[in-house]
Amino acid sequence: MNADKIVVLNDGQIVQTGKHKELVAQPNSHYAKLVAAQTAAEAA
Repeated sequence: MNADKIVVLNDGQIVQTGKHKELVAQPNSHYAKLVAAQTAAEAA
């Protein structure tokens, strides 16, 4: 990822902000779950 800042929304509210590495380092976060689901889908 080359984004300067990622903003994660849930029901229209900002729930997380940061860089990819920072966000995936939080294992139960919305962003980490999204990345895990996307990675699993791509592997299938």
